Amino acid sequence: FNILYENRDDRDLAYEDRLKVLKIPSLGVRLKTNDLITLLKLARNQFYCPVTLLEWSDLREGRLKKYRHETNLRGNFLINRTINLFNKLPDSLKFGPIRRDLLTDFVESA
Repeated sequence: FNILYENRDDRDLAYEDRLKVLKIPSLGVRLKTNDLITLLKLARNQFYCPVTLLEWSDLREGRLKKYRHETNLRGNFLINRTINLFNKLPDSLKFGPIRRDLLTDFVESA
């Protein structure tokens, strides 16, 4: 932890200022970016998943549907929490190669 900071005064900075010093996005942006990457990999069958969560035909249409759920438990599943952000993605990010830097920039601007 001490190696990351050039001097001792940097440890007393606020969270946003420390992020700027370390040149990393906030935790929320990193979580959403990783969720989008996981969702894209699931849609492209790059992960083994015994249950079909997404159909490639849904992805080719460019929009995924949010499924209604009876309880709040399913509201925070990966697909439900990232579907709105996924539907806002431009086609170049949906169908092109997965690039973390471009997805991070998109999430920060959304």
